[in-house]
Amino acid sequence: MKTARFHENMEIKNNQNIMKTRFITLALAASAILVGCKQELPNSGKPSSPDMEKILNLPEDADGESLLIYVDKNISGTDKVDSLAASYGALSCRRVFPQVSGDYSEEQRFGLDRWYVIKVEKGTDLENLAFSMSAEKKISRIQFNSIVQPVSTKQLMPRPFKPGANTRAAGTAAPFNDPNFSNQWDLLSTEKGKPVATSVPGADVNVVDAWNLTAGDPSIIVAVVDEGVDYTHPDLKANMWTNPKETKDGKDSDGNGYVDDIHGYNFNQKQGEVTWNNVSKNTTYSDSGHGTHVAGTIAAVNNNGTGICGIAGGTGNNDGVKIMSCQIFSGGEGCPTEDVAAAIKYAADNGASILQCSWGVTAGYYRNDDAYYRAAGVEVDAIRYFESMDRKKKGLDNPINGGVAIFAGGNENASLADYPGALYDIIAVTAFASDNKPTGYTNYSFGCNIAAPGGELYTTGIEEEEGQILSTMPVGVKYYDGYYGMELYDGNGYGYMQGTSMACPHVSGVAALGLSYMKKLGKNCTKDEFKAMLLTSVNDIDQFCVGTKRTLIYSNGNVGNLTLSRYKGKMGTGSVDTWKLFMQIEGTPCLTAAVGSEQVISLESIFGSSYAGLTYRGVEISAEDKAKIGLDSDPIVKLGRLVITPTKTGNATITVKAIAGGNTVGGGSSIGGMEISKTFTLVARGVRSENGGWL
Repeated sequence: MKTARFHENMEIKNNQNIMKTRFITLALAASAILVGCKQELPNSGKPSSPDMEKILNLPEDADGESLLIYVDKNISGTDKVDSLAASYGALSCRRVFPQVSGDYSEEQRFGLDRWYVIKVEKGTDLENLAFSMSAEKKISRIQFNSIVQPVSTKQLMPRPFKPGANTRAAGTAAPFNDPNFSNQWDLLSTEKGKPVATSVPGADVNVVDAWNLTAGDPSIIVAVVDEGVDYTHPDLKANMWTNPKETKDGKDSDGNGYVDDIHGYNFNQKQGEVTWNNVSKNTTYSDSGHGTHVAGTIAAVNNNGTGICGIAGGTGNNDGVKIMSCQIFSGGEGCPTEDVAAAIKYAADNGASILQCSWGVTAGYYRNDDAYYRAAGVEVDAIRYFESMDRKKKGLDNPINGGVAIFAGGNENASLADYPGALYDIIAVTAFASDNKPTGYTNYSFGCNIAAPGGELYTTGIEEEEGQILSTMPVGVKYYDGYYGMELYDGNGYGYMQGTSMACPHVSGVAALGLSYMKKLGKNCTKDEFKAMLLTSVNDIDQFCVGTKRTLIYSNGNVGNLTLSRYKGKMGTGSVDTWKLFMQIEGTPCLTAAVGSEQVISLESIFGSSYAGLTYRGVEISAEDKAKIGLDSDPIVKLGRLVITPTKTGNATITVKAIAGGNTVGGGSSIGGMEISKTFTLVARGVRSENGGWL
């Protein structure tokens, strides 16, 4: 069965072992529907020349009372669509994407105006109806309205967070006053063996120094397409997006097609009120806190004396990026594909620059982009619209005049990413643990673009919550699993989770912070140029893909030795680095050094191909930056190579002076060269063992 998943782990008891794989079933489409040609067609008087190529997907797990159609552009927006639908027995027909007043040319450019959903009587044979409608020349695509369906709460296993000393990742280096920042190794990891025995320094997103340049910008909006976000959370509410033109009065105050959409919209229940603690009427399972956890990693409010830090959470002065909640899951239930697509368009139309999606279709269900393009037409069109819609034309603006969709890579430990993230031009995120090594659950290889901290409960072969990702959870909501007889989460507002679901918002947060810095500098670029900067602002992860590690093995659900060599070159471009992204935005070159031994680093990328023959006049580095990377002595240059011995992970600004055109500086009565200087950043990461290998 094809499924889509929340990309964080779940636990399933199996022969006294606990398997980590938090899934959600996602009935997104497959390939062509197989309908026998001997079926009787409805007596509609239509030509009976069906075109099976028009039918995009299979009807399994689809909504039984609706069908999506893509009509000819010449009848879109006219009453001819209603007449056409009625001729096939439809009870009603409406656009998938509400048309509002104003310029609609961007919707037309991406074909969104041509998507309609038709409602039919319960019990209608949808396969037969699609087969019949495929003969209609005015319809070019037909898609079954599949249900995006989450699994039960007992499969979504958050771990409770108990505030206290415990083990700490960040030591005393916290830049803000958030009391639990020291438990966020994913943002700052400075000591070997903390928070768990296998942890290493530098297994983080290198954000702390970047906060000195900017910690966010409220004009940058991240749309969390997920469960609803707890917008009342004390560590989130100041960074929640609020629709500036909407009033909660039961009316569509701003005329955008949605009523009372104050902090986003609940597409699951088709209402303005976002929810995070619903129990399904059909099951005994509630929400899991997934959307709130994701949101906290991106934009928990910094420096507010409360809880944790968010990557782009600001400085406590209402300067963090904003979280828009586009809710598609609620109370253990999903929603039709039409609503997922509508949520994505809503995010674009309301100014979101980043689309945060920690879900996708099971790895391997689609084997290539063409198969997904064909099967998931309405979703693909919506994603393309989000990324490439001209925001200036809509009266919106951001530094890239577009958007970046970021998806979790998947948790099946498969050698390809889940779709839609696996699409060639969409970012899919893999996960590493606090040991800087791939996790036992992460997907890798084909379609995977970049790595980020996802956490791992079994980092040392035993359960250690602190190896997971700490973030916000709904306040006052207790999740208790009667099946296993255990409390999943105690309602204190914070909890641990793990998965590519948790890795994904790290990249979304870094991207949002990068856009904030671009805005501060007054710089602009295209979305593709920004993606290129993001995906090349990384640290090498391949050096950690050697030997084995003790963790839970996905294939058998047992703790064992995970062979790491198979991940080498397959975790994306590397592990995301916020500081390097900032330096790319500035135009400042970066060099990287390993911690723990003398480094000899070529300056060719700084001074050009003649670097070895230049006469160097000195190296400048501030005392503060020396302390950041733990230098006991000043660096020097020999034969165009920087000689330096960092002992701490960190970032330092270094200026090197040289002479161009001679061995001495000219002037006055002598002929000589010109003194030139180049400033760059040295990023010190990783830990070298005594034998020269990487720990």
